[in-house]
Amino acid sequence: MVASLDEEKKPEVTSNDTEPLPAPLKGAVIYSSERISYTAEERRVIRKIDMNILPFMLIAYMLQFLDKQALSNSTIMGIIQDLELYGTKYSWAVSMFYFGYLLASYPVLMMLVKLPLGKSLATVFIVWAIILGCHAATKNFAGLMVARFFLGVAEASISPGFSLITSLWYRTSEQPLRHGLWFASNSASGIFASIMAWGIYHIHDALKPWQWLFIIMALATYIRLGPDASLALARSPRDG
Repeated sequence: MVASLDEEKKPEVTSNDTEPLPAPLKGAVIYSSERISYTAEERRVIRKIDMNILPFMLIAYMLQFLDKQALSNSTIMGIIQDLELYGTKYSWAVSMFYFGYLLASYPVLMMLVKLPLGKSLATVFIVWAIILGCHAATKNFAGLMVARFFLGVAEASISPGFSLITSLWYRTSEQPLRHGLWFASNSASGIFASIMAWGIYHIHDALKPWQWLFIIMALATYIRLGPDASLALARSPRDG
């Protein structure tokens, strides 16, 4: 009697259990709860990758958020009065960044896949810094709208580019932590943005404080990211 009950509880094995995965699932990543054990050499390699790639992405993603929020910080420095951003003009200037970001999302993805990844991101960083610096030269609402649109276009490749870098250099089980680390710099950048804006606000010169804000951020972006990006962000481990 007991034997018959045990036999009834056992699931019946059908021919579907031995069939290959359907076409949409071929190549899919199968996650496992088993812990991966690393050799001493593998740990050394992972630490070396972390020390060379992660700090660069952390700083770059922090600067991206700082540059994105520079317009918000400039409101207390007189940009609204100088460019006459009254009514809904300021809101449109903020939104224009995301219009450019949205329209450029698909083209920049194709660019990152078809062209060398490190060199593409290095070019984007330089263009991004130049466009940010051009914000200081705007004289009216129309000029600011153009600058904001192209800044969104330039920054559209940062997140997908860093996701590609992470997937190329790390195993699947190692990627969530690294994604979380460079993405968390968004939160940390808020602290530096407030301190930096307070300091720049006290600059008294021929240029307005909001103009200095964009100039300083542009120089920081270019000096820290532009020249070194192609070296720090190789396309894959095979590129060295």
